[in-house]
Amino acid sequence: MAILRRRDEHVDVLMLGDNLLVAPGRTITDPRLGHLDIPESHLYKQRLATGTGFDDTHRGLLVALQRRRAQALRNGRPGIQLPSLATSFTWISSGR
Repeated sequence: MAILRRRDEHVDVLMLGDNLLVAPGRTITDPRLGHLDIPESHLYKQRLATGTGFDDTHRGLLVALQRRRAQALRNGRPGIQLPSLATSFTWISSGR
């Protein structure tokens, strides 16, 4: 999820997870989930790069990846904390 709020000449960006926001001249992302070393993440990307994927194995890998990410978040991996919904967001203040 990503939410934008414009205030005069400022834009605040509220991001949850590994979303990507593309704006003129700038790309903004919260890369914390991407820093988790989860084997399913590497495997599903590798399968897509070699032309496989979007099959039952792909769907199974994505389900396993979501579970592993949620487990890592609950276990309080460094840099990834979700003690409450309010603190799970990353605010990025930007100029125009």
